[in-house]
Amino acid sequence: MQVKPWWISMVFPDGKFPQRARDGSGVGVSDVVKAVLAESSPVPHALGINCTSIEHIPALVLEMNEVVKGTCSALDDKDGRRPWLVVYPNGGDVYDPVTQTWKVANGDEETKAEAWSREVGAIVSTAGAWGGFILGGCCRTTFSHIQALSKIVKSV
Repeated sequence: MQVKPWWISMVFPDGKFPQRARDGSGVGVSDVVKAVLAESSPVPHALGINCTSIEHIPALVLEMNEVVKGTCSALDDKDGRRPWLVVYPNGGDVYDPVTQTWKVANGDEETKAEAWSREVGAIVSTAGAWGGFILGGCCRTTFSHIQALSKIVKSV
């Protein structure tokens, strides 16, 4: 039976997984990734982070990398492939849930887009445990963000 490609993407407001364990303790990104890889059959074609501030992405990806590296041999044995990493973070502005408004980051659109794209593009060089990458943008990303990211990725 052929399985259609599918992925699981997670949000990490403030860099933390929003749900709690049944005992009330926090759930870390490594806990989530381990659960997905161990309990999913078949293994998802990709795992991702979306709708999360770019400032949290590098640490989250680093932790995800460690789990994927630690389970790679098991994944390879399970179905012969490693999942891809999907990352599409927010564009740099910060949402205030109390006022339900966006706080616009300082700087002109082009400068913000270039800084954002460098941070997203750098993930490719630090995440070697994955089968590949899908990069993009979520809340408040613009054409400028994606255009700048495209240039970064093409140069890697």
